[in-house]
Amino acid sequence: MTTDADGHAPVPLTATPAPLTGGREWVGSAVYFLVGPWQGTSFNGNWPMGNAFLTVKAYPEYQIPASPTWVADVEPIMQQFMTLYPGMKQMHDLSKYEVARGLAPVLRAVFETPITDPRYMPVTRELDPLKRQMVVQWIDDGTPLGP
Repeated sequence: MTTDADGHAPVPLTATPAPLTGGREWVGSAVYFLVGPWQGTSFNGNWPMGNAFLTVKAYPEYQIPASPTWVADVEPIMQQFMTLYPGMKQMHDLSKYEVARGLAPVLRAVFETPITDPRYMPVTRELDPLKRQMVVQWIDDGTPLGP
């Protein structure tokens, strides 16, 4: 494998969609730890990596709805976010439509931040990238409430 100037290299992986289990259903992703021939190597010759592994996050199949709404699509994500980060409610209770709608420009910026950016949210990187795109589409569509 050859890396680029930043030390990055593509690692092709193929996954078969599997049901989420082990308490991860509500989070919406699964985490796998892969080991390989890099075990026993070191980082910059200084730190041994005898137990090193590759972390892979997998998401179930998801299709962005043609016309996402708050009730059907966005609210469940924001409710999950408020459950994972209850301290956020003191600043902004994103489980409330009026709050999320009022913060639409901020949410757009947050959900368009690249995953490599330290300001990426949610910080745990649990949210499916397609669901992030769906929230941006909901904002682009004028933040419809839905039925």
